[in-house]
Amino acid sequence: MLSLLTELQQTIEQTIIPDVVLENYLPTWWPVVALLYVAAEVAFYVYFRSVMVPYANQIIPPSEYRDYGRQRHKLVVRILERVARTAKVNCKDDLEETANYLMQWFEYIPGYNAESSAKTDASICSSSKKPVLLQRMSESSMGSTVASSICSSGPDDSDMEYDVVDDRASDDGSVDDEDDNLCDGNSSGAMNKYADFNAMAGNWTVTILGKDDVDDFMAWGFFGKFVTDLEGWERDEMNQCYKVLEDLHGIVFKPGRSPNYKLRHLLSLEDCVAMHRPLAFYASVIAMKWCASQLFRLAGFSRHVTSTGVICWYKPAADDDYSRSLLPLCFFHGVGPGGFAFYTLMVLLGLNRTGRAIFLFENHSVACTLNFKALSERDTIIGVKEMVDKFCGPGRGISLMGHSFGSSALTWLLHSELRPQIRQMVILEPVSIMLSESDVIRNMAKPVFKMAIDIVLEHYIRRQYPWYNSELWLEDIPEDVHVIIGLAGNDPIISTEKVTQEIKSFCAVNPNIAKNMDFINWKNNLHGMCLGMPWCWRDINNAMLKQDQAFMQSKSSKKQKHL
Repeated sequence: MLSLLTELQQTIEQTIIPDVVLENYLPTWWPVVALLYVAAEVAFYVYFRSVMVPYANQIIPPSEYRDYGRQRHKLVVRILERVARTAKVNCKDDLEETANYLMQWFEYIPGYNAESSAKTDASICSSSKKPVLLQRMSESSMGSTVASSICSSGPDDSDMEYDVVDDRASDDGSVDDEDDNLCDGNSSGAMNKYADFNAMAGNWTVTILGKDDVDDFMAWGFFGKFVTDLEGWERDEMNQCYKVLEDLHGIVFKPGRSPNYKLRHLLSLEDCVAMHRPLAFYASVIAMKWCASQLFRLAGFSRHVTSTGVICWYKPAADDDYSRSLLPLCFFHGVGPGGFAFYTLMVLLGLNRTGRAIFLFENHSVACTLNFKALSERDTIIGVKEMVDKFCGPGRGISLMGHSFGSSALTWLLHSELRPQIRQMVILEPVSIMLSESDVIRNMAKPVFKMAIDIVLEHYIRRQYPWYNSELWLEDIPEDVHVIIGLAGNDPIISTEKVTQEIKSFCAVNPNIAKNMDFINWKNNLHGMCLGMPWCWRDINNAMLKQDQAFMQSKSSKKQKHL
């Protein structure tokens, strides 16, 4: 038996790993290199767990609100007004949609807070089944119906956090004519099974959520803190937020805590949960960026670093009058290994074909790099202005383009001193529109997307990214700015349907801004597919050139009038 094993070993060495391979391709020092690499990976893993993770999990004070200061209730008003506007345009009940907005931030877990809620207010709904939210009912139909409907339960097998039921149908299946005025936007007669209408006080008392639950949401969502950490002025301002809910919709909350609902995704207060990535992963990202940089240099781009640390790749316009007349493009990339390297094909083979000047700005915080120091909103604005003034001259009109996470930079620039120079905004698969909704957070928390997030990106999103300063409100876009919005029909990160409804409702009540908006809908695309699809590049270029022609005609007519 031993002789057979020895013979088998010799055969393998002679046939599978010949001596010529061992001598020419596997030098004698390769075990040392392999050992050093393994040691480096082990050392990095220890450093990752003992240094990087504790650093990333440190809670830091939230950034100041740029537009609202300490008056956080103004943001609540803005969110609720948008909910009501969208509900009215889509012939939905505004109170119902307000309830949907609030409930999306809570996860249904039967008995999650059973013990704590029993100690506070037993009147809060403690049903073990999910509640049903009803459509609007007329005021004449309230009466005793309200009291009997509280805490009713919906089907157990529903995947929704709550189920919407149309209660307007009569026994014969018809719908009462008196309730056909659902588009009037008036919530005075609305009724939901999650609330009890108090006819004397004229308000709705929520029976599903307790005030303690909503306190948790308010403290995190608008102050970036736990309730116990709120300062005096913050508690006063939170009371103002409650007053907004009561004044707009007559909604109040009972003391206590719900036994069945847990506040989900306390993003800025939770620990980072990114998986460990080996050094080989980061080495491959560096190699990808190096290869991309060589391609950009061959295409005529040059690399520049601004005084605030912003890295920019710049290519001047082609040497002809038409190209120089086109608006210079400032491009901001989204999340991806290597950052700008992920956009090489789109920029070089797509956007570069028009001959316009291009500024490509890097954001290393979303590019899978080992650098926790993120560029602030102010640093980004100063860097962009420095580059535009240097190569295009002060006051030169510009076009802004942001994809996915990069669309947040467009919001920053729109509220900066660069605002008068912005002539065009191209917003591709944006996470910034309706950022105050929970969709992006919930989708990014899915396991398939968690695998694509490294520790630096986790830290940036959770600790250094002020969502309230990054949300793009369509009404903030001036009438003289032309807009192109590109959406993917099957986007797994952004709720395309919800964003589309918001755009439609906005355009319905803001026709002056809507006339300068163009829309691109890639119905069969997933998020990010536009980066590698030539027909998507063509759609973007055509829409931009169409608007550029309008700029040129407007400029020409102004010159003729002046003459």
